[in-house]
Amino acid sequence: MGASEIIRPYVDADERGWVERRVLAFLDTAYFDAVEWEKEPYERPSVELVAEVDGRIVGLIDVECEEEPAPCAREQIFAYLHVYPHGRSEMEGVFTSELPVLKPVKVFAHYTGDRREEIRERFERVHDCVCYERRFP
Repeated sequence: MGASEIIRPYVDADERGWVERRVLAFLDTAYFDAVEWEKEPYERPSVELVAEVDGRIVGLIDVECEEEPAPCAREQIFAYLHVYPHGRSEMEGVFTSELPVLKPVKVFAHYTGDRREEIRERFERVHDCVCYERRFP
């Protein structure tokens, strides 16, 4: 008997398989450690589908939809840096705690300023995060 393959709407019982597929999708990317433990909910209408083979989630697609189309099309909307400071040299003097016995060890931060090259030189792991938007009439 062959594999039973279906594409169907996501249901809450799929969450574990959904998270596993999401982790694998991010594994070889700059976001390999930026995966959430739970599936995020959407505020607007969305299409949330999973691919299932013999009862196991093997793929996913989530698309959050606009409720009203915007009047124009634009290339880049905004950009900032994802910064992952690590180690004593990168953390010292950058992140502190108001509690003297609580020391930040691992940090993920957004840099939205205009000194991007300085940030790239100071921290080893820095990635561009760019939002592009294409709207169709």
